[in-house]
Amino acid sequence: MARLGVTSASLAAAIRIATSGDAEQNLPKFDLADRQIPIRTTIRPDRRQDLDAIRSLPVQSNLGAPVRLDAVSDVQFSLGEATIERRDRERAVTVGANVVPGVELSTAQGEVFNLPEANEPPPGARLAVGGQTEDFAEMTEAFGTAMLWGVILIYGVLVLLFKDFFQPITIMTALPLSIGGAFLGLIIANQPLSLFAFIGLLMLMGLVTKNSILLVDFAVERMHMGATRNAALMEAGMKRARPIIMTTFAMSAGMIPAAAGWGVDGTLRQGMGAAVIGGLMLSTLLSLVFVPAMFVLIDRLERWVQGFLPKPSTGEAHAHTPAE
Repeated sequence: MARLGVTSASLAAAIRIATSGDAEQNLPKFDLADRQIPIRTTIRPDRRQDLDAIRSLPVQSNLGAPVRLDAVSDVQFSLGEATIERRDRERAVTVGANVVPGVELSTAQGEVFNLPEANEPPPGARLAVGGQTEDFAEMTEAFGTAMLWGVILIYGVLVLLFKDFFQPITIMTALPLSIGGAFLGLIIANQPLSLFAFIGLLMLMGLVTKNSILLVDFAVERMHMGATRNAALMEAGMKRARPIIMTTFAMSAGMIPAAAGWGVDGTLRQGMGAAVIGGLMLSTLLSLVFVPAMFVLIDRLERWVQGFLPKPSTGEAHAHTPAE
């Protein structure tokens, strides 16, 4: 083709015009009083079955005179694809299906990947997800990144607040409790892990951290005032349990309409309500026991680490008079 001055565009145009006619915008028009009639020119239908006629089709050349089609191609009858779909620069065949109502997307995906054809694909082929399955995987990855950055930013703010690198770890130990409670709430409410459920998980990160801050901050202030560690934790548990429980029940009550699916498109927000209520309830019950225990362990670790650090010098400086 390059030697004869034929491009792929001119080759495709010659075949397209001969078999189905030129593109609509390129067709000449026959003018009437009230409308225009496009003039489409093709070879006769009976000639389309004649391989010799097709082989002799002229193809425009950049060097001047046109060349025959069989000079730059091998013409034969065969079956071919009407369209070619590509994904990641590879040929792809898309097979779509709708999930039966009541069946989760992850369950249907697992059934598909357990098929013998999926486990043993033919040579040169592989199975790749698409559609809602691909969108859900991308959404999970995006929210995982957002939660990771959220944890890092929360830790940085707590370090600046407490001027300590250890006690913020105590506060953030309540985060796994909230995530476990959120998944438990989704299971009890029979809700899938959806976009709104992930939004509920992000909300829990701030709400649960607030409860731990109330406990740890009160205990740290009492220790700075001279109280022992255990006494400070006991007092923090007695005096901070009430506001923690009150805010938890208030937030849970506010999420009941969402968890019940009330309102317009309420079913979409049921996962968020179930995740928030489950995470708040479980984290509140366990944080009143788990956070003080972690406070003791982190305080011991901090004291142990400080034992290896050099202590600041407390010696007095003596003035020296210059020698006369």
